[in-house]
This record gives sequence, C-alpha cells and structure tokens, in this order.
Amino acid sequence: MSRPKEKFQRFLQRFIDPTSSEDENVSLDLNEPLYMQKLEEISVVADPVLNVNCLHVQSFDAELYRQLYEPGPGFL
Repeated sequence: MSRPKEKFQRFLQRFIDPTSSEDENVSLDLNEPLYMQKLEEISVVADPVLNVNCLHVQSFDAELYRQLYEPGPGFL
C-alpha cells in the first residue's frame, strides 16, 4: 500500500477534472493536471494557499479520501 503522502502527491500530479468547463477555469488547460496548474499560479501570484476539492480526491482515489478523514500519526 502506498503511503498517503505519496498518494496525495500522485493526485496533485495527475488529477484532471472530467467535469470542469472552460467557463469555470478560464486560465487553465482542461487537458492538463488541474492542481499542478494551480500550484504554478501560486508561484506566480505568491499567494501560498492551495484549495483542494475533496470530491476530486474521492473520485481519484477513494482510499486516500478515507485516509484524509482518518489520519493517524505521521499522516503527511
């Protein structure tokens, strides 16, 4: 079993939102990983906050979603 930290990194690196529309994400490429683009935006605007939609996590990896809500010692 992969560690939650590794799974979360994989989520950030690979998640593409199949329900996203251009209207919602004007400046983003819908064919590229969503959160990697958001991290890039953060580096440009220097606002160090990344909001993650938990439903995105759940659709990507249900076990990781469960682990986020049942964290144990040394989760991340």
